[in-house]
Amino acid sequence: MEFIYEKKVFRIDREVYATICDFFESYSFYRINEIFIIPKSIKNRRSQINRMRVETNHLRYPVNVKINERGNLREYYIRSFGSDFNLVLFEWYETWDKPFRVYSLGKGLYNNREVALLALAQAFGEKEKLIVLADELKKKGENLFSELEITISTEFHSSCLRIAGVVQDEY
Repeated sequence: MEFIYEKKVFRIDREVYATICDFFESYSFYRINEIFIIPKSIKNRRSQINRMRVETNHLRYPVNVKINERGNLREYYIRSFGSDFNLVLFEWYETWDKPFRVYSLGKGLYNNREVALLALAQAFGEKEKLIVLADELKKKGENLFSELEITISTEFHSSCLRIAGVVQDEY
């Protein structure tokens, strides 16, 4: 996949932005910064909770690109639509009061083009409770997102709900 980044001016509807923030915060999600590009790096360490080896700094997004930096190819993740992402550093998860829920809202990629508002959210907890939360979020969020993907999988040896939603794809 070839991706050419063009610097664009986004015109974001403040009411829409506030509505999405209110939506996630009504379910006790905590807003974190939306980082558009992050380096691909993995470091291992032992968990303080159960002494198992865990990957730290394992932030990731679905789209992975290689950038030539002075003759060295380096890999980066680009903030994008899809459920293969992790917004959480292990250190946050390990020390945060449970339930742990975060979301970010900002520009991103959808179908190989930039969109003005892409929502990514992640929640950890008991699988049964996450299933109920996912159903609620899907029902109440279907009118807020033009495209919505919700999955439950595992991250940090725990059940993890991931939500990706295209909010505003015009700019």
